[in-house]
Amino acid sequence: MDSSFTAQLVMENGRRSIGRFLEPLLSLAGVQADFLGSFEVGREKYSLPRFTFRGPNSSDPIRIGVFAAIHGDEPAGAFAAARFLLELAKQPALAENFHLQVYPICNPTGFEDNTRQSRRGGQSHLRKDKVERQSLLAAVLHFWSRRPKDTLPLQHS
Repeated sequence: MDSSFTAQLVMENGRRSIGRFLEPLLSLAGVQADFLGSFEVGREKYSLPRFTFRGPNSSDPIRIGVFAAIHGDEPAGAFAAARFLLELAKQPALAENFHLQVYPICNPTGFEDNTRQSRRGGQSHLRKDKVERQSLLAAVLHFWSRRPKDTLPLQHS
């Protein structure tokens, strides 16, 4: 990823800044940004960012979901998802006949804190953190309700 984008991963108040990370993605041509499943941790509000890209000639597209940064201390998937969106905005033909929904940060508080678990002590995709899990589940259900053909999790084992 180019240095201008990685520079967006800055620390604010001892945490990674989600807003600064997402900033270059919010104004991409042909990419729609939505924020799903609002929840609070302490006095701070969070949601799951979702970016939708419809490639050219997508009247009956192949639907693909990309879910990244499920573990907050593994930002490589978030970087890959962001880079993917940046490339698609530059070269839309790469996704001809595809409808892509990209969720670059599925564990917002873990991503901010650079910890595997969320701030409440659970991984957002496990039983331990009900509020964040419900937000992620809502995003996944919304995605699956659109009858996707494939899912690409950006997470290493």
